Amino acid sequence: MTNMVNLLELRDVTIRVWNVKEARWVQLFENWSFTMSAGETVVVLGGSGTGKTTLLHFIAGFLRPTKGAVVGPGPIRKIVRSGAK
Repeated sequence: MTNMVNLLELRDVTIRVWNVKEARWVQLFENWSFTMSAGETVVVLGGSGTGKTTLLHFIAGFLRPTKGAVVGPGPIRKIVRSGAK
């Protein structure tokens, strides 16, 4: 067995977003952890409005999580608290 190199790691991520139509905060993920290693393929599935694109925007760094950290080949991005209430 070879040592796998982690390309992406999400550590205890919680993501809350503002739902404009309902005028309230919606929690998409709570204390979620995930590791993707070199050579792995990952598929993100779910119905409309379940957070697939939001998750990808978070991983890309376009959005900030409510709490948690993303560790990747670049610098660590860690957000302890965002503007979510």
